[in-house]
Amino acid sequence: MKTVKIKKSFTLIEMIAVVAIAGALIAMFVPAFSRMMFGSKVDQAASDFKLGLEMAQAQAVSSRKYVAMVIPQYYGKADKRLQPYCDGGYRLAFVDKEGHFFGWVPGSSWRNAADGARFLQLVTNLKDLKLDSSVSEDEDWTSLGDDQNRKAVIFSPYGGVVGDRNLEFSFTEAAYSGENTDDERAKYDFPNEDNKVTLILNFVTGRVKYKED
Repeated sequence: MKTVKIKKSFTLIEMIAVVAIAGALIAMFVPAFSRMMFGSKVDQAASDFKLGLEMAQAQAVSSRKYVAMVIPQYYGKADKRLQPYCDGGYRLAFVDKEGHFFGWVPGSSWRNAADGARFLQLVTNLKDLKLDSSVSEDEDWTSLGDDQNRKAVIFSPYGGVVGDRNLEFSFTEAAYSGENTDDERAKYDFPNEDNKVTLILNFVTGRVKYKED
């Protein structure tokens, strides 16, 4: 009767081959997984921002007041407390047509953009917010930096946007670079600007929709 020899261990060549194949698979799938992960963050940031715009419009119509979606932006240095909310963060406030700030919408708190996504570029045609003397000591207001940082979309009590043109907000991938700089945007790398989601806000109707490529 023949004895069957059972192989109990791998040879060195077999182990090297397995490691090489595993390495090739990792190199192939990690970039794809990274693109999928960052793509999801871009979608999440745009979706959350769209919800904020819709909430601001609904608040303006229901309260019969002007409501601003405060969108801090970086122009040079700004208060450190402001940094987490720039380039995609927001908060809702009561204002007048000219942008004078009167107070925060009850229950509204700062929302920042999803990690991994930011505005593709600074948004133009936003309204400047102005200080009302009765809130000059409001810490959340003073943390908004100087006049260049205090930007907003203002909705009227009728649901439209104060302005004369549509607004676009484009989000793209953004990875924190860790650079030590006073300019917060310089701390981010934008590795794939082709991966972007753009929202269009109609200034007449106040409705926001996704831009089709």
